[in-house]
Amino acid sequence: MMSTAHVFDGKKGCYTEYDEPNPIHVFGRTKRKAELIVEKSGLPYLIIRTDIVIGPSLQGDKGTPDFFIKRTKQRKPTHYFTDELRTAVKGENMGRRVMELALSNETGIFHIGGEKVMSRYEIAVSVLKEMGLPTKYIHPKLRAEDVWAHIRPRDLSLSSART
Repeated sequence: MMSTAHVFDGKKGCYTEYDEPNPIHVFGRTKRKAELIVEKSGLPYLIIRTDIVIGPSLQGDKGTPDFFIKRTKQRKPTHYFTDELRTAVKGENMGRRVMELALSNETGIFHIGGEKVMSRYEIAVSVLKEMGLPTKYIHPKLRAEDVWAHIRPRDLSLSSART
């Protein structure tokens, strides 16, 4: 089962597979309920929690970077939080790690995230630089400057030591 870092509340970060989930919004609570159903099934299982996956979506407009890439190409400013932390993982790396787990005898919960904890702002700038696109349309913003930030977990970084 594919799950998410959003099963955590974002208060501490660097979550391991042994940390107690405490989701703060509907998406996280729904994923956690699904995890519990899988865990209680009595069957061997893999629950893979991931953070932000970086790579193009099949549709070209659904992936995490698709939004800010499109806005950059349109020369529209976009703000990203400098104090909201994640462990973004490239899609091809995640796919390889998922396949390795699926083909192994491993069972249980595993985290797959990137190696480096980065802010949402740093992630956006990094992706644009890697693509050779300008970063001048991406602007830093603090969570305190946004009326809706309180509903988002602050630090969903994952420890991926097991994978």
